[in-house]
Amino acid sequence: YEGNPVHRVVKGGWIQCGDVVDGSGLNSFAAVEETGKFRDESFSVDFGAEMGGIVGYSTKAPHSNGSLFFITLGSCDWMNNKSVGFGRVVQGFTVLKEIEVAQMKNERPTSPSILITSCGEMRMKVDA
Repeated sequence: YEGNPVHRVVKGGWIQCGDVVDGSGLNSFAAVEETGKFRDESFSVDFGAEMGGIVGYSTKAPHSNGSLFFITLGSCDWMNNKSVGFGRVVQGFTVLKEIEVAQMKNERPTSPSILITSCGEMRMKVDA
């Protein structure tokens, strides 16, 4: 995802990115399966978090998860049992709010500098 732009911002809703093909938001391709898509997993994540920060897959149809994802900017209860959530923001909420108020044209940031500059895997210690 490094270098990938945020291609859509719905104020009060969500930030969307993850088009690893050309950044337009039209492509969603996962590095699994020959199709580049994988099945829905579970609808157990609650998108009602008031602060937002819930991460989920952006899809157009059931069982079509790919590389596109979104991060909620507030409570999105209507997504419950419709979208698959797989994570949550644990720090950096101020960055989400800064992205939300950036200049947009048709829900697309006008600044090319709103992009993922660094990414990786965060491992958290879980007490047993």
